[in-house]
Amino acid sequence: MTSGSASPDATAHNEMSNRQFPGFFAALGCAVVAIGDDAGGVPALALWLIDPEGVATGAWVVPQEQAFGDRAVARRLLSCVTARAVTGLDPAVVESVLVRLTATAGTHIAGSWWASLSFSPVAAFRQILQRRAAYEKSVDDRRAINKNIVALEWHHDFAVDDPPADPEALRVASGLAMPAGAPVVRDVLLLSRLLSWLVELWSETEQAKSRRSYLQDEHGAPEDLPPAWSGAMSAAASARLPL
Repeated sequence: MTSGSASPDATAHNEMSNRQFPGFFAALGCAVVAIGDDAGGVPALALWLIDPEGVATGAWVVPQEQAFGDRAVARRLLSCVTARAVTGLDPAVVESVLVRLTATAGTHIAGSWWASLSFSPVAAFRQILQRRAAYEKSVDDRRAINKNIVALEWHHDFAVDDPPADPEALRVASGLAMPAGAPVVRDVLLLSRLLSWLVELWSETEQAKSRRSYLQDEHGAPEDLPPAWSGAMSAAASARLPL
């Protein structure tokens, strides 16, 4: 099992460490899953661990023959997933990987235990757009009464009526380049960087609310992450696999 203790993207790590967030989310974070060929053309499974601020904290690339054929390896990989939210570029791939790891590990868990722990970055992005639209409406309603109120302005602005429909469209919207490297690493790195970008957008969104008490009165206190993501992390924080 190949692992790395440092962040795969040191630049992204330094940028994220300097950000200010609305609050602290007391959870381990999430696991990003991808499958594809490694640098040698061998079918592999990649697993990246991402903290609640979007920073990579661990990375593994394992041949699929070991991941889905060796009980000890499968159990170790599942131990990295347990208590974490889980995501990937393709939800069907995430489900397939977790089903096969569970079977190989010899754990007997009824039902789709991962369903409540999974989230979609595309859904999280749409929730950011919806949240911004709601804040803008509240501010505009106030401005109709008091012209001294300043309209909301975003450093990153997007069309609400045409949100990305898939991860590739989300990548284009983000302006992120496709990472270089083996396919399995490229996919997991891309999603890790998209998650960091989503954290940045969400932070900007909730900071706008934190600066206006009437937005908090109407929409509640600032939140740490988009509901799709934070809900998965909340479910994961209390979930432990019998390993």
